[in-house]
Amino acid sequence: CPDGNQMVMGGSNPNALILHIERLNDLDHLLTLGCDWLSDYLANNLDLDEDQRNLCVRPTQ
Repeated sequence: CPDGNQMVMGGSNPNALILHIERLNDLDHLLTLGCDWLSDYLANNLDLDEDQRNLCVRPTQ
């Protein structure tokens, strides 16, 4: 039963991702989700240059 606290995302594959709305305000969490989602694409797409492949590499502090 929808309670307004979750959002479901889907794409061209049969998988769905359930996000908790309160976590959408956490930029680090969103970046982690996005980079996890893109990781195989970034690692395996031969058309990407080095800068594109390193899109999700975070600088060390």
